[in-house]
Amino acid sequence: MSNKGDFTRVAMNDDNPNYRMAIQRGRELYSRKKDIRSEFARDYTRILHSMAYRRLKHKTQVFFNTHNDHICTRMEHVAHVESVSHTISEYLGLNTELTKAIAMGHDLGHAPFGHCGEGIISKLLQQYCREKFWHEKNGLRVVDQLELLESPDKEVRNLDYYQKYAELVIKSIFEELYQYSEVDDIIMLLGEKIKKLSETGNEFLFKNFCDWLQTYSVMKERGIDSIVYEDISDKQTYARAIIDFIAGMTDSYAIKCFETLISF
Repeated sequence: MSNKGDFTRVAMNDDNPNYRMAIQRGRELYSRKKDIRSEFARDYTRILHSMAYRRLKHKTQVFFNTHNDHICTRMEHVAHVESVSHTISEYLGLNTELTKAIAMGHDLGHAPFGHCGEGIISKLLQQYCREKFWHEKNGLRVVDQLELLESPDKEVRNLDYYQKYAELVIKSIFEELYQYSEVDDIIMLLGEKIKKLSETGNEFLFKNFCDWLQTYSVMKERGIDSIVYEDISDKQTYARAIIDFIAGMTDSYAIKCFETLISF
């Protein structure tokens, strides 16, 4: 067993020779005057206030879409991980702010329906985008590209039934949206600002998906110097957008979308 403070000399603090490299960002993040937080502490609070973190309260940990108030969701799980990791990190002499940020963000990339949903989305991503999906990698995509908080100046910086039901829900949503992969169809939906959606498809699902596409296809209007989906006429890019949209859903939201598809 390690002794208290055994890792202090390699902790990622400002006296570590690799510290400057560790706090580098892909794009510069706005700064606040007289901010007392470290870069790692800023990451922690950025995650805490993100929409992706809020959705964890409705995402599967073990049991999905439960109405039992005492069943642990991913949000409680993250709080437990943060507590345990902070205790260990503090004892070993590591940087506790970095540890807390890692713990807070470690499950942001989870799909609806837990690991079951992750497997289904991975198959879709391999089929349409030729890459694999796993929630750890998707968590980095969430914090690096999708969940970018705006500055004051608008700058950013497996049960058998369960498996089958999750597959039915996720694939149904994907296929409903992917049928509009032809550029003229989707640009019509975006260009006319979701007019007459009831004539072209499921109004609830398409409105929310088109809002998603508009958000990440015209990010420069939000003061963000990047665009996640630059060319939605490309079918692979369009499929990736659908998968990002579904992967961010909570269990209950995915079920609601599915129910709107099968209702008359």
